[in-house]
Amino acid sequence: MEPSGGRSVFSNRDFMLLWLGQAASQVGDRVHALALTWWVLEKTGSTVTVGNVLLASTAPLVLLAPLGGTLADRWDRRRILAATDLARGAIVLGLAALAAAGQLQLGTLVAASAALSALSALFNPALLAAVPSLVDESQVMQACSLQDTVTAAAGIVGPALGGLLVAACGCGPAFALNGLSFLASGFSVLFVRFPVRRDGGSAGVLAQLAEGLRFVLETRLLLGMISVFGALNFFAAPVAIYLPFYAAKVFGGGARTLGWLETSLSVGMLAAGLALASQAKRRRKAWPIAGSIAASGAAFVALGLASNATAGLPVLFAMGLFIGVANIHILVFFQETIPNERLGRVMGIVTAVTTAMQPAAYAVTGYLSGLVSVPALAIVSGAGICAGALYLLVLPGFREV
Repeated sequence: MEPSGGRSVFSNRDFMLLWLGQAASQVGDRVHALALTWWVLEKTGSTVTVGNVLLASTAPLVLLAPLGGTLADRWDRRRILAATDLARGAIVLGLAALAAAGQLQLGTLVAASAALSALSALFNPALLAAVPSLVDESQVMQACSLQDTVTAAAGIVGPALGGLLVAACGCGPAFALNGLSFLASGFSVLFVRFPVRRDGGSAGVLAQLAEGLRFVLETRLLLGMISVFGALNFFAAPVAIYLPFYAAKVFGGGARTLGWLETSLSVGMLAAGLALASQAKRRRKAWPIAGSIAASGAAFVALGLASNATAGLPVLFAMGLFIGVANIHILVFFQETIPNERLGRVMGIVTAVTTAMQPAAYAVTGYLSGLVSVPALAIVSGAGICAGALYLLVLPGFREV
């Protein structure tokens, strides 16, 4: 796929090495997530304990991502990426060995999940900040699309592969696969030729962190967009709760129906990545961002009105498609407009804000589901998402994005 106006990102050796490593790692992550949830549920029989383990997998990322973004702007990003991948690989392989020996304990799993989350707080901002330095200006749209494509494809392949592995061999081999995928990603990064960067300057880590926060707070457009994206994630994240309910209660199916619903959502996101991967840089992103966000909100409303799987599957495909289009254009906006020396800190803040909204949304949705029907909540989610799209359009400076 050759973009108009520049050479294809597929000919960019360094980006492709990084991307292929991420492809392996993200599939491994989805396998790991399924195995972790299954192990906890099998050993404890408690969905509350599953939630606590998932919280341990989230909280350090929320708390440490701004610091991780600051370090990504100070340190060599290749070393951060390689070191965190190799460290995560070692931790997960340790879990695999304990599981295989029948010695894995819940406390060990919680501690390992928290450590993996803390390392991800270093890795994620460094990855998002590194990509623009590896590609030409005309390749940014392609690069962001391919990153989103990997996430969507992993959402399809990972759970299916994880289910087969856990069913056939238990959780140990599933953990081992994820550990090996981290090692493969870490070693691939070692061969990526990152541009030489100047050092982080004489300011201390906390001073640079404060400067990054000040930059976001003083840039009205940036602050407004990050706030809206956090709110949008609050309204969109509960789809993970809606789908099991729809599969069992509304559509009268079971696990297979849930699998089809989740796959349809991921296929829509995959289609967005593939469609945009052949496009060069877009000069204006305001309408693709706001329009696709509004369309995804309309899809949530349509899900609330769906009465059978025949109607629900295309709605979820459309939802995934529009979410994918919005995510890609948002990532391109950040990577094209934020100065590279500040990009790690900004992406760390974005990661913290959007990730923090997920457990908050789950808690609120869990409470409200006892008072209001889930289809009604899906309609409320859609209305909130559409309101966010409208707010973006009146945000000063957004229409010039």
